[in-house]
Amino acid sequence: MQQIYLMTLTGTADGLPDLMLKISSWQATSQAGNRSDYLQATVPAAESLISEIEQRVNGDLVISKGVRYSDGTVRAEEILRSNFDTFRFDRGARRFTVTVSGYLAGSQPQTSQRELKGIRSISLTNGKYRTRCEIDLFLKPGMSVVADNVTFIADYINYFVNDKDAFCEVSER
Repeated sequence: MQQIYLMTLTGTADGLPDLMLKISSWQATSQAGNRSDYLQATVPAAESLISEIEQRVNGDLVISKGVRYSDGTVRAEEILRSNFDTFRFDRGARRFTVTVSGYLAGSQPQTSQRELKGIRSISLTNGKYRTRCEIDLFLKPGMSVVADNVTFIADYINYFVNDKDAFCEVSER
């Protein structure tokens, strides 16, 4: 069993089927208050996909987390969604990637408490805490967090995921 992240570009608004894409990395920011959430993903070896991607510009970007079983079947659940606002392609000597991104109105702050797991670092700058830790998909902006006996409100949650690593950064405003 292998943990995977997938991205789907929804096509319904453009009268097209959804397009599932392999991604090499993604990052997102979820924020408390009236600030927009942001999502960005990179699609490797995408030269042949530009037309398919461009045709779905009125859709959504959907990140799903799942598992790939030894027989090749995949089971995944949606974890993040945003509008599909922009895309760009980057061509190098041996690589061609497409980066897609979008914004979505911020969610309502939550009021419960979560303990952060897998803490990598805790920093304090100008009286504000920032912690790097394991991704907790139940953690939402506005929640109180506990990190190594330090408690603070999660105003920002930044997610960073690639083929080799996955973590989030939880911080105060």
